Amino acid sequence: GRAAGLKFALHAHVFRHTCATHLLRGKMNLRELQELLGHSSISTTERYTHVTDADIRNSFLTAHPRA
Repeated sequence: GRAAGLKFALHAHVFRHTCATHLLRGKMNLRELQELLGHSSISTTERYTHVTDADIRNSFLTAHPRA
């Protein structure tokens, strides 16, 4: 991380968060991601990932028939 000029420490958990976020943005089902991560609660998975407001809006516009 330092060699790349990052201003935060890299830990295994950072990679886990990043991977989960990329999987969601790649259209992975949230329930399947929950299973993959081993979370017992879907709300844990929702908090765990970094989904932006733009991601939510794009999903809505894609899924809603009158969007």
